[in-house]
Amino acid sequence: MRCPLKSASFSVSPATQKVAKESEFQFTVTQEVDGAATNAQAKVSFKRDLIEIVKVEPGKGWKADSSALARLSPTQTTAAKLQVTLAADKTSPPPTSGQSTLVTVTARGRAARKVSPTSSS
Repeated sequence: MRCPLKSASFSVSPATQKVAKESEFQFTVTQEVDGAATNAQAKVSFKRDLIEIVKVEPGKGWKADSSALARLSPTQTTAAKLQVTLAADKTSPPPTSGQSTLVTVTARGRAARKVSPTSSS
């Protein structure tokens, strides 16, 4: 029996990293839940003059609409916010309690500097 969701918190890891111009890097958006989570929405803000989104992959146990992910490609993304709605994958559901990765984001640095994506949900 699943417990209803009581609380959830979200984080980006690593919170800050040095990025070289034109180099790719990754960060993850994770959630910590107390109870059962069957869907989630990851929102990440970033500065388009510093980074471009290359790829977004749902974490294990989560799925996202592939056409929505395709719209997040660098040639399609015009906003400085990334928003992905996820649903629990019925074949491999996320844990009913604890931490899980919602999405892994691959990005490319547009300028050499330190970047700090932020997340909310």
